[in-house]
Amino acid sequence: MAYSAKYWREINARLILSGIPDPVRQLPSMHSILDVAEFMIVEHMDTKQRDRYYSEAYRPDLNSDVVPAGFDAASQRASFAAMIAASDD
Repeated sequence: MAYSAKYWREINARLILSGIPDPVRQLPSMHSILDVAEFMIVEHMDTKQRDRYYSEAYRPDLNSDVVPAGFDAASQRASFAAMIAASDD
């Protein structure tokens, strides 16, 4: 998420150039924006770097059945609403 916030202009430009002129309002969830950010992180990595990144980023917590914070539906909606509010300034 920090990458998405820090590089919002680049992410927004990438989406605009892809035909999505208002990504915050047009995409279904914040996870769509995070997917684009992740793509931008890995697009210039070689296979070994990319595999290491994915292994570290998505290593499961085998000792927990709890949904990670921010991944329930209410948190996603609140996160997206906050980003919309911030983009209106």
